[in-house]
Amino acid sequence: MNRSDLHSCLFAIALEKSESIKNHVTDVKAIAVTGSVASGIVYPSSDIDIIAYVEGSISDSLRQYVEQDLQISQGKIIAITEEALAVNYWLQQTKCEVVYFSERLACRKLDSLLKDYDISLNTHTVATGILKARTLYDPAGLISGWKDRLSQYPDELATSLIKANLDFFPEPVLKASYMERSDHLYVIEGKLRNQDKLLSILCGLNRMYHPGKWKSVGQIYEQMSIKPINLEHRMNMVWQLPMEESIELLSELIYETLDLIRLQMPDIDITSIINEYQRFW
Repeated sequence: MNRSDLHSCLFAIALEKSESIKNHVTDVKAIAVTGSVASGIVYPSSDIDIIAYVEGSISDSLRQYVEQDLQISQGKIIAITEEALAVNYWLQQTKCEVVYFSERLACRKLDSLLKDYDISLNTHTVATGILKARTLYDPAGLISGWKDRLSQYPDELATSLIKANLDFFPEPVLKASYMERSDHLYVIEGKLRNQDKLLSILCGLNRMYHPGKWKSVGQIYEQMSIKPINLEHRMNMVWQLPMEESIELLSELIYETLDLIRLQMPDIDITSIINEYQRFW
């Protein structure tokens, strides 16, 4: 099956599940498919991600529908709170995750992001899920309204996201941990921490919400206009080169990103950040 046919198949499964939700969940306000099926870039291993927004709390009738549905379809409830319910299904040999969100929870997350400049990954993940979503049902324009709100990216959020991620794991500590102690796992932890921070900073520079995870991060890099040259290739090479070379490459990426901050946000003291990065604790 080629990718076009595979996408059509996965989207048809999502539509069928959406229809079932519409017909059985009376308080559903909007439904969307997100992830790879929404983007159109699918693989044989791709799953289906559906978000359904409901009025009020997770109701007893919704729980009853899910429990009855699970008696027919293979799957299980993976998380449940007063305002969210997540269910994994296996539909036609494909994993399908359906997350029911209270409308007020989503609104609260957006307010936290756009008014309080929340930089938590959990909140940013809610935003990216909405922005990437392909709407399946939205009679009141709930999702489209949220997308309009999210299109107004606050400068204060960008600044907060950048400033909170300037505390890189120091380069001398990475080098000494490898060369003196051969502490590979500790160095890997430090390298990953620094890559996490680079991603957050670049999201801020590009007025993008953090994706919340590394899955399909190449698509995020492609959307960035402000970034080091050959970013995706070099970020990948950090994990393929010998350890000493990889630390040097990661440092190059950090310095180049700091130069971009200096150009875009001259009020941030980059010199002190570099001094901290070069200091052995």
